[in-house]
Order: sequence, then C-alpha cells, then structure tokens
Amino acid sequence: MKVRMHQRGITLIESLIAMAVLAMIMALAAPLLQMTLATTARTESLYRFAEEDRTAITALRRALGRAIVPAGTKGDVVFTGRGQDLRFFVYDSAGAVQELTLTTTNNDQGAALTLTMNPEGAGPVEEVVLLAGLSDLSLSYYGTPTSDAPATWRQRWSGARLPRLVRLTMVRDIRGERREVVIDLAVPAIAPLTCAFDPVSRQCREEE
Repeated sequence: MKVRMHQRGITLIESLIAMAVLAMIMALAAPLLQMTLATTARTESLYRFAEEDRTAITALRRALGRAIVPAGTKGDVVFTGRGQDLRFFVYDSAGAVQELTLTTTNNDQGAALTLTMNPEGAGPVEEVVLLAGLSDLSLSYYGTPTSDAPATWRQRWSGARLPRLVRLTMVRDIRGERREVVIDLAVPAIAPLTCAFDPVSRQCREEE
C-alpha cells in the first residue's frame, strides 16, 4: 500500500507576514545597534584621552618636581605663572640651569599645552606638545609668593619663591559631553646648587 505525501509551499500571505515581522525586528534593533556603536566609540575616546592625559600629567609632575631657586638669584623672580602659561628653572643632567616654560596655544583643533626647554648656553631649544585638542585649560597656584602674603590659591604668580602647588584644570569635549579634570601638582622647594649648610637651621642656605 502506497502512502502519498502532500507538500504545501509557502503562500504569498505567509511571505508577507514573515517580511513584516523581519522589518519590525530590524526597526527595533537599529536604535539599539546605533546606541551600542556610539557607546563603544565614546569608551574608546575616553580611554585614549585618559592615556594621553596620564602621560602628560606624569611629564608635568616630573618637570615641576625639579623646579629650583637657582644660586645667585636671591630676590629675583624665579617662578612666573599666569592662567595659561608659566616659567620656572631646573637643573639639567650636567648641573646647568635650564629654563622651562609651559605655554597654551589655540587653533582649530582646540587648546594645546606645550613644554619648552631653554638651556642657558647655546644648546638647542626643545619643544614637546603635552596636551592637545582641549576645549579649555587653566593654571592656578597655591602658596606664599612673598613672606608677608598669606598662603592661598592665586590666578597669577610672580616672585622669588616657588608655589607649593600648581593646579591644572583641563576640559575636553568628548562626543558632545563636557569632561573636566583637575590635577594638583606639587612643587618641592629645591635648594640652590651652590649653598652652605647652616648648623642652626640644619638646612642648605645660599652663599652670599
């Protein structure tokens, strides 16, 4: 006895229903996909900028950690700072005085912070861009620029003393989101290279 199997194809109505369901699924999934791609791109941007900021802050911390009051500059201005630039002195590897400046420039890509190393002799001037593509950048200073001034935060600094802290405030616009980072950098007071030990204060004082 033979059994006949009857096969039925997909009707036009079933095909239309399947296409309609698929279109609905794609319409619902498209915004989710766009959101996922945007979140991924934002995360990648945050990570990249965080790495750039960390490298720049490390370089700034090392530079300001070497700030000095050079020998023979008693009473002279050894540290000058404003809202977007500053100037101070360090010793290089050979013990010679070197002037360092931080300057802010603005272009179509945003604000950039550049570190310039100026040796006292005839050596070459070196420039390194530490930060770029910032929406805004500002510097402020904490300490006592003179013996009779109270320790407080200041927008400007000019004096024979070093500030205790330099505050760097930088703002980035990351895919429409404003991100502000505030870092306080310590400035340890380093004695002049040529000095004499004072047995009373037990500190190195500059020779007359």
